[in-house]
Amino acid sequence: AVAEAAALLAAGPGAELLVAKRKSAPHGRPGMATCAVARRPAAVKSGQDAQRRPAVDRPDAGQ
Repeated sequence: AVAEAAALLAAGPGAELLVAKRKSAPHGRPGMATCAVARRPAAVKSGQDAQRRPAVDRPDAGQ
């Protein structure tokens, strides 16, 4: 359960596990790595800042 614990710790308080631990299984050989994925909870903002989104979410980003 180290992969799950590490993912949750890295994502911070209130995180949720999205993908439980998965082990690599390279064509009949023993697994060499494990991973798990957790999501950080969205920050709640008030006022105008709540309406702003990062540039990567905007259709015109990068132009």
